[in-house]
Amino acid sequence: LWENLGYSPKVYRPRSALRIDVHSRALRDVFAMFKVRGKWSWPSVLSWPDYIAGVIDTDGCVTLNKSVVITLKRSGNLRRLAAQINQLGIRAVKSRPTTSIYLGDKYETETITITGMDRIVSLCQNITLRHPRKALRLSTMLHKIAEIQSRVPLYQQVAAWLQGEPKTWKEIASKFRLTKSQVESVLCNLRPTGRLEVKPP
Repeated sequence: LWENLGYSPKVYRPRSALRIDVHSRALRDVFAMFKVRGKWSWPSVLSWPDYIAGVIDTDGCVTLNKSVVITLKRSGNLRRLAAQINQLGIRAVKSRPTTSIYLGDKYETETITITGMDRIVSLCQNITLRHPRKALRLSTMLHKIAEIQSRVPLYQQVAAWLQGEPKTWKEIASKFRLTKSQVESVLCNLRPTGRLEVKPP
């Protein structure tokens, strides 16, 4: 990719990692404008969905327990980024101070955690990840959310069935495989959402 842009990258193998260096004073000067003493600044024309996706691709984590997490060295950058994520319509995203431990040493960090089905759906509607593993996890998460949201709650299933002729609690229990106390609980959930008439035997 770097060579396609006209640069001559050099690959190094320090310890167990890989490092790519691109030696270009002109390129360095361009990027230097947007990070001064660890603080980010942004050009006036910027595709926020692509930028946020890039931050997640590089410094984020799509977890197996249905969340998207970004953790960086504490500088205030994530607090400003959270505001931009909120601008995309993803509600109530905040950064919080955290601490990371590496080789026994503590490091001050800051973290954004995006959870909740509505936030994840909104995130997927606004950004496209390019990191293959993270993109696959996010896609899997989205499909699981769609499956959950398509389920009809039990009390709604019971309500639809009761719109015909009157039923006894035993008939309801038999139809939906419930105990008497579970039937009573379902009927309590029904009361605020519609008109429920209970007729004596």
